[in-house]
Order: sequence, then structure tokens, then C-alpha cells
Amino acid sequence: PAVGRLIAELLEGQAPAGLVEMLVERSGGVPLFVRALVGSLADTGGLRREDGRWSMTAQPGEPVPAAVTDLLETRIATLSENACAVLELIAVCGERAEHALLRWMLTPQGLVAGITELHRAHLVDEEVSEGAVCYRVSHPLLAEVSYQRLPLVVRRRRHADVAAAIREHA
Repeated sequence: PAVGRLIAELLEGQAPAGLVEMLVERSGGVPLFVRALVGSLADTGGLRREDGRWSMTAQPGEPVPAAVTDLLETRIATLSENACAVLELIAVCGERAEHALLRWMLTPQGLVAGITELHRAHLVDEEVSEGAVCYRVSHPLLAEVSYQRLPLVVRRRRHADVAAAIREHA
């Protein structure tokens, strides 16, 4: 509800269908990110006002606004090499990554050090699902920025490595 009110205030009117849900999901409810995303959508034409009503033409995968990217990249830059490797791998895996999968792909010391650092910094959440320990990046935009930082060839290689690890250890 608070995100909906903020969007209505920013747009000075009712938000188009689907916008609130999309922004809640992407922004994690962080007002700074909501403002940046709304501004970016308006600047790029993803949000348009015609005859006093807003419409949304944004497609999934709209780029993260530069100001948000810069902020999150600054945060990522403070992380150790181990933490960056774990964060990137979780982002490549998507919504969540099982500890067992990460264990197959990273050294035990690197994985433990990276997860510990990320968990202490509240950048990764830990959960148990059907007896398996899983990790997810605590904020969707942090996962997006971490993923986008990887060059395309590296992303493709990491996806292939994840697929191979799943096939080999499933």
C-alpha cells in the first residue's frame, strides 16, 4: 500500500494496471528505488500520460536506472573476491541457489567466506526448503546489477557451468 501511495504521489494520479505490482517486486519497497524506477520509466517512455491517464508500455527487463546501478555497484565494490563470486553465482542461478550447487562450483573456503560476508552484510538471505539450505539475494535490484556486471560471455559460461553441475550432481 505504501508503494502504491508513493507512486500515486509521484504520478499525481492513479497508477496504470500492473505498475504497483511490478515496482513492489523490483524495488523491494525501497522508496529511493521506487522513485528512480518511476523516473526512469517516464524518461524512457515506459510510462506515458495521455488525456490525463497514465499507461505503461514497459516490458519486463527494463534496465536498472543509472543512479540505482551506481549505488549498488559501489556497494558490490566493497565486497571481497569470495563474496563477489558467491553473489554473482547466486544471481546467475536466478531466484535462489542451493548450497549444494554452490559447493560444487566454488571452493569450500571461498563459499563459506563469501556466504558469511554476504549474510552478515544482509545482502543474501538464507532459507531451508525441503531440507536443503538455499540462498537468495536480499534485494532484486542487487541481483540484477550483480548479474549485469558480468560480461555476456562470462554470464553464458556461468549458466553452462550451473547446468553442467546440475546434470552431474542431480
